[in-house]
Amino acid sequence: MKTPSPSLNIGGFFRRFHMLIFFLALAGGLAYALLSLTGILTDAQNGSNATTTGNGSVTSSQSTIDAINKLHASDQSATPTLPAGRVNPFGE
Repeated sequence: MKTPSPSLNIGGFFRRFHMLIFFLALAGGLAYALLSLTGILTDAQNGSNATTTGNGSVTSSQSTIDAINKLHASDQSATPTLPAGRVNPFGE
């Protein structure tokens, strides 16, 4: 009895396990997509302007610090200023 050539042996393998290979490839692709999406969402939650220092702590960018410093304290009264020529419809 003659042994089959290696090319026929590989063909027989794929013929026998083609559904299993397909589902393993499909599951691998879905797992990769899920992990990629999770990584993107985690980075978006941490903030794109955040940078890490050498000791591992997260600091905000200078523009964020400036915006926080412009805010008023809670004990200060915030009086809105209207542009010139405008009337406040809610004022009495």
